[in-house]
Amino acid sequence: MTWLRAARSVPAGTRSRTGAGVLPVRARRTAGALAIGVVLLGAVSGCSVTGCSGARQSTATIAVHATAWSSAHPGHTLSVCLDSTCEDVTADDSITAPSSDPSGHAFRITATDTISEQQVGRVTSRLAVGQESSACGNVSFPTGTVTIGGDGGLRVS
Repeated sequence: MTWLRAARSVPAGTRSRTGAGVLPVRARRTAGALAIGVVLLGAVSGCSVTGCSGARQSTATIAVHATAWSSAHPGHTLSVCLDSTCEDVTADDSITAPSSDPSGHAFRITATDTISEQQVGRVTSRLAVGQESSACGNVSFPTGTVTIGGDGGLRVS
C-alpha cells in the first residue's frame, strides 16, 4: 500500500514500480510518434534508414513517338513493348519497364499493329543513361526515345 500512496502524489504515468530506468508514458509516446515521423519522412523522400530505396534505379523509360505511323494507318493502334512491358500507343506516349542494370541492358523494342496483329517493327538497343537528382543524390537509369515511321521502322535515340 505504500507504493499506491506514493504513486498518487506523482502525476499518472510518470512512475514505475521500481522507479528506475523507465521513461514516463508521455516521453515514450513522444518518442514513438517521432520515430514514426522519421520513417514516414524517409519513405516520402525515397530514402530509408539503410540507404536509398533505389526504386528509380530499377526502371527504364522510353518516350514513344508514333505520330507518323498513326497518320499512315488511321484507326489503327500499336502495341509497343519494352522487353515484356507493353502499352497501346496511337501517337505519343511513354513506357516504363523493369531494369536490373542502372546503365541499361540491351532492350528489345517491338511494335505490333493491334488490328492485324502483325509485328511492324523490332529492334534491340542499349538505351542511354539518364540521371535524376533525388533526396538520395544522383540516380542513374536507362532512358531513350523510339520513333516509329510510317512504314513501321523503329529508330532509337
